[in-house]
Amino acid sequence: MIDPSQQTINRPLHDAVVQRRMAAQAIDVGIALLAGIVVAFTMPSLWFLVVGAFLAKDAIPGASPGKCRFRLKVVEAQTGKRCSIAASILRNLTLMPPVCVAEALILGLSAETTRLGDRLAGTCVKDLIEQPRTAGVNTTAANEPQTETVPLEVAARQILCVDDDADDETIEDAFWDFAERYSPDATRDFTDDEFYRCCRELSERYTFTGVRGLEVPPLPPEDASPEEKRAYVNAFVVAVNRARDMLLM
Repeated sequence: MIDPSQQTINRPLHDAVVQRRMAAQAIDVGIALLAGIVVAFTMPSLWFLVVGAFLAKDAIPGASPGKCRFRLKVVEAQTGKRCSIAASILRNLTLMPPVCVAEALILGLSAETTRLGDRLAGTCVKDLIEQPRTAGVNTTAANEPQTETVPLEVAARQILCVDDDADDETIEDAFWDFAERYSPDATRDFTDDEFYRCCRELSERYTFTGVRGLEVPPLPPEDASPEEKRAYVNAFVVAVNRARDMLLM
């Protein structure tokens, strides 16, 4: 369970995350306004589609455009699963004037890490750069192989970050979301620091390092060579491809 209210607030980190969240929101609002202007001049009767898309944006597989840019993702606070369309609409209704002013003040001026919309919808914003391990996920260090026997399907669903009842379309969406972020083409121009950030993100999403057929190497240290970090990320690419094939058989 992700319980933001029980987290110790690191004020500098909190402020940095808030700044990224606001920048992500600015991108999403900008896209919505641009779409609204286009619709207003071309198909004004379809204005409700723009509003609906903005309200449901956090249920998009992966994240909304702004959150994707700043490595943020909205999830259900109790389960860590992808935000539903209903929850996304509820959390974003509070961004409408004049409630949005109170939202900005609460998030920016207090130690709160969860805004009013998240509390109403039962969601929270997950930081994919500095995401903490949470209950419900095995907390054994990423570089220590699991000693328990794990069903292959369980491991495959965890490495793809999909629910037990995910359908084929959801699995495909998760696969292409991973490929967009971590494939060799996507990471070709990454700096050493960016590669290590990728390694950390991947170690958080998948804790079963010793599952036969979906093995991944231990998390390399921060001072590891670029080749070691690239090999770690590429091992995940291979494992995710296998996981997709297993779940779609």
